[in-house]
Amino acid sequence: MRILLAEDDSKISNFVSMSLEKYADCDVAKTGDEAIDLYTLVASKQDAYDLCFIDYIMPGINGFDTIKHIRDLENNKKLQKSGIYLMTSMPEAEWDTDGICDGFIKKPLDISEIIHIITTRE
Repeated sequence: MRILLAEDDSKISNFVSMSLEKYADCDVAKTGDEAIDLYTLVASKQDAYDLCFIDYIMPGINGFDTIKHIRDLENNKKLQKSGIYLMTSMPEAEWDTDGICDGFIKKPLDISEIIHIITTRE
């Protein structure tokens, strides 16, 4: 399994990527632009990430717009859609992405929630 983690807080990204080592290969981006660049590189090989965990608030392009770019790339390259989860500390009442992502992960993160998503992915 291959995962893309977009998280600008290095403490969080290090913790998550180390926690997921036994479950998947994890590429880490610190910004939305880096996440798009990594996804574009993978897509150029007609491949896709199985799962993406994208922070909502990052420097530059935010997580929601990052996801829109990834979905456009998947559609343009006719790739299988990745499972994409938006990580956010926003109140749940504000969670509205028009179905562009598969779900939300509330911050502060509970690593068991991410592991559950990985281990139950078909």
